[in-house]
Amino acid sequence: MTATARAPSARYRSAASRGPAVLPAAEARTLTDAAGLPGRTPNTLTGPGELEAELERVRARGFAVDDEENEPTIRCVGAAVSGPAGRPVGGVSVTTVTFLTGLDELESYAPAVRAAAEALAPLL
Repeated sequence: MTATARAPSARYRSAASRGPAVLPAAEARTLTDAAGLPGRTPNTLTGPGELEAELERVRARGFAVDDEENEPTIRCVGAAVSGPAGRPVGGVSVTTVTFLTGLDELESYAPAVRAAAEALAPLL
């Protein structure tokens, strides 16, 4: 199987798991004000309030989930990799397909994804 999912541009940064995992709240507001939140799929968060609520969930959980928000049939779980100043400088994610991995199973990968992100942080 070949997945054709692409990393979203800055305009679609909210649509993939790495985006919300690394997107600071102030930058989220700047993005929504400048470019809006265009939908890529029916699941893409397109309202500023939706995005802000999701960013709160991501900060509380320490990981983000993309459930077909960027590409149909593709779901991901991602976590931020923090740089020396403690700010996100990148992200780690696991991507799968909806017909092989349910949402509960995907979320069960979150501790390993977070551990990988934390292991990478000192290297940056």
